[in-house]
Amino acid sequence: MSVLGQRVAELEGNADGVTLRMPDEAPMHAQSSEELLASVFGVSAPVEGLRYWVMGLPRPFSTEPENVSLDERGHLLGLDQDGWRLNVTRYMSSGGLDVPDRLTLDYPRVRVRLVIDEWSIERAGASGG
Repeated sequence: MSVLGQRVAELEGNADGVTLRMPDEAPMHAQSSEELLASVFGVSAPVEGLRYWVMGLPRPFSTEPENVSLDERGHLLGLDQDGWRLNVTRYMSSGGLDVPDRLTLDYPRVRVRLVIDEWSIERAGASGG
């Protein structure tokens, strides 16, 4: 728990599944992030779609986003999709791209705040020489 009574967590995934780490607790592991978050927090978050929202993009193969707002540079500021409200409050530059580094996701009775400290951008088709 943070000073304000909020949980602080780190979610990391790879081909073997996902691991959730929270202060003063043993790491928890599951095959999917949705399964893990539902068991720990009681909410099934659309984590597979989260990877798009974190990049400032609507989730493909899902409901059509509504209430989409963009800034003057065309960056996504907010949208409603799949019952969630996404707000991007700040962008940073990484690898020559502007990427979100402060986001909030709201769902009835749930608020997820994401703070991204560092991006590692790998471009498709890039080769070293």
